[in-house]
Amino acid sequence: MQGRFLAEVDASFALVGLLGIILTALGLIGNLARMERRILFVEVDALLIMIDYFFGMWFLYSQGIGA
Repeated sequence: MQGRFLAEVDASFALVGLLGIILTALGLIGNLARMERRILFVEVDALLIMIDYFFGMWFLYSQGIGA
């Protein structure tokens, strides 16, 4: 098995990496913004992270990546 390492990696996993980067960025922005607004008992930045996570998981499974 010779050649480039990235040639062996499936291109669809770029979506997984992108989702990870988006969730990490939202977490960092939430820490820097220090917002105290809450919807029920959840802060807005945490709610955005949860919504993006569940949407991202749905999207990945609908594309057949997680199956």
